[in-house]
Amino acid sequence: MSLFIDVHALQTLPPSNINRDDTGAPKTATFGGVLRHRVSSQAWKKAIRNDFKNQLDPSELGVRTRRVVGKIVDAVKAKDSSWDSERAATAAEQLLLAAGIKTTP
Repeated sequence: MSLFIDVHALQTLPPSNINRDDTGAPKTATFGGVLRHRVSSQAWKKAIRNDFKNQLDPSELGVRTRRVVGKIVDAVKAKDSSWDSERAATAAEQLLLAAGIKTTP
């Protein structure tokens, strides 16, 4: 017989509608026999990213994968102005793809 541990975290929030579903209604879940408001993991991650922007120096922050091509293009053009944006973007996308990093959803 194996042991299974299920961990749940309840976070108290002030009265608010922090997260909505596709119909605009508050997200809910039944937990402990009680209907509770639910916040998606995406909402928590966005809140954490926004807090990092307020608390940390910009040089200490990472770059989201969807934006990394633009950052690479800017860096390449700053180092060598003979590269145009399209050529640099194509090269960056090919490099990232070869490394197994997707740049599109």
